[in-house]
Amino acid sequence: MDATCYEVGIRYPTDVKLLWESCEWIWSLIDTWNRLLGQRRMRRKQKQIYERYVTFQKLKRKPTRRRIGITRSLLRLLRKGLETWAKMKRHHGQAIVLSQKGMERKQLIEQVYEQQLLHFQDPEAKIANRILSLAQPWVRPIVRGKETKKVEFGPKVHLFNVDGISFVEHFSFDAFNESQRLQTTVSLHEKYFGKCRYLAADKIYGTNANRRYCLGMTTTFVPKGRKPKHPDPVKKQIKGRLRAARAAHMEGAIGNEKQHYGLNKIRATRPDTQKLWICFGIWTASAVKISKRITHSSLTKAA
Repeated sequence: MDATCYEVGIRYPTDVKLLWESCEWIWSLIDTWNRLLGQRRMRRKQKQIYERYVTFQKLKRKPTRRRIGITRSLLRLLRKGLETWAKMKRHHGQAIVLSQKGMERKQLIEQVYEQQLLHFQDPEAKIANRILSLAQPWVRPIVRGKETKKVEFGPKVHLFNVDGISFVEHFSFDAFNESQRLQTTVSLHEKYFGKCRYLAADKIYGTNANRRYCLGMTTTFVPKGRKPKHPDPVKKQIKGRLRAARAAHMEGAIGNEKQHYGLNKIRATRPDTQKLWICFGIWTASAVKISKRITHSSLTKAA
């Protein structure tokens, strides 16, 4: 068993980009309703801030001092936009009507402002359900700890693999600890395939609770305590084969799905279609393996 993140096709999220998109949307909404109501255009320094934003984005190296300055300006512009919209609503009342989608986007921008203001005031503060994209607000950062890519953006999926065939055990857009999914995964395996006697997993799964649960199974967990003077060679050989099988089947299946079945970047733009995209990619890869085995078996019998 193992967990992986399937990245979605969004631009790399930064606080400055998100704040500018929020400012652009709220002030565009204000200008639209001012024009419909016959009011004059509200004064603000949007053009000057936009020029600073573009100049900052073109920098190859972005100094912290300049990033803090443009972030402060964008927060002020966004706050003024939200306050201006609130005054317009109070003054005109029922004359201003937003669609359901517009109301959801406005509430989302208010949430973005609160989160970004908190992060600007206290960069070390932990923000629950942090928004990364206005178009896909359900996407969360998944910290993977890889050397080349420490953070990935997309749903995290827990998989288990039986004889090279992958199965989805848990799907979530929020980060989760995969070690807590071991017991439910083993139960699901026993429901489909009977008693589980051999288990291969990463070191993160080797918690005390999981070790107690896996008593009676042969696992790849590193045993605790002192090494025995006379280790069992058969057990050592079985563990080595389990580790090799996990690397070949589990890691190989994930890499194959991402490279050849459209799961390297999820192009769907809704949470339900993204989940369907991922599940169909995994199922298709497994179906192709089963088909090849059936073909190979029939050719062998014919020969």
